[in-house]
Amino acid sequence: MFTTWKLKKTFKSRPLRVRAHGGGVADRQSKIPGFSQEALSRLTALCAGAGGLVSHIGEGLVRKGVGRLILCDEDTVEPSNLNRQKFYKCDLWKNKAIRLSRNLSVESFLGTVVTGIGLNFMEAVESGLVGRCDCIVSGIDDELAREAIAEYSLVAGIPLITTAVSGNGDSGYVHVQKPGEACWRCAFPRERKLRDDLANYRAPCPGTPAIKDILMLVSGAVVYALDALFMDRPIAWNYREFHLAGFMPDVVKRVERLPSCCLCGSANKEGTDLCPTRSLSTGVSLDNEEMNLEVAGETDCATGIWALQTELIPESVRMKITGWGGTHWASVVQYENASVSKGGAK
Repeated sequence: MFTTWKLKKTFKSRPLRVRAHGGGVADRQSKIPGFSQEALSRLTALCAGAGGLVSHIGEGLVRKGVGRLILCDEDTVEPSNLNRQKFYKCDLWKNKAIRLSRNLSVESFLGTVVTGIGLNFMEAVESGLVGRCDCIVSGIDDELAREAIAEYSLVAGIPLITTAVSGNGDSGYVHVQKPGEACWRCAFPRERKLRDDLANYRAPCPGTPAIKDILMLVSGAVVYALDALFMDRPIAWNYREFHLAGFMPDVVKRVERLPSCCLCGSANKEGTDLCPTRSLSTGVSLDNEEMNLEVAGETDCATGIWALQTELIPESVRMKITGWGGTHWASVVQYENASVSKGGAK
């Protein structure tokens, strides 16, 4: 069994300070209309996956100077990854998230803190290793996991950018999910959640075709979309689809929220039991400071980013448990008398 220090590693870099007439590292991007270096430097971005997509997305965010970047991936580096992912010979057979964090930290000239967690996204969140984040980027090749992350983002109220590429290396898409707007499943409708219809689920196969060029294209759109979420950079879309060969036109559109959506629509209103076979008692934490709360007649303690969306921890709460693939987390769905003293509940 891995210990915590083996599962998580953080790499820090000092901002580059130069005395030159040409300006500092961020000088030229700061001249872009709507761009705010201050806003980007305050952000924490959480990435699901540390492979081809996140290699390129992470490089863009680190070079532009995002405040903190957290990568989650349980896979190890293989030789077939080296054609498109930011790994080297010395990284082979080692955890992707931790090795990519190390490699990206070398490219940080604006002080980005990069953390790698050697667990998949759901396990990392449930374990409490993640902490606070402002935005989630989903760059994995598993639709079942994408759906679970989209659902988690909805519950937590955190913006989500989902991206994926086709198996033939010709096309890819980017979808931006804002709280209260169309979710990822609205862009790819299903009558039922995929986890409830596993007979029609096809797991990703090892060794599927993969190439660098399409990754570079869609990753640029992801980095731009993240800017637009937190700055005044203009954006008219929440869904973009790219086709390199040109036989199909690129797609630029705004996906509207579907009332019938199995994730965010009326069929899944608050109170729906999202994981009926398991129940847990849990608590919450604020800035990694544990606070015990009374939940369902029991007192327990846990951590997770759902508790970091508010400065107040409620005195009286009802919790519902959501989950996927054996991983469960808690979210506050109703509270009253929201008042707490720092260090513990009143």
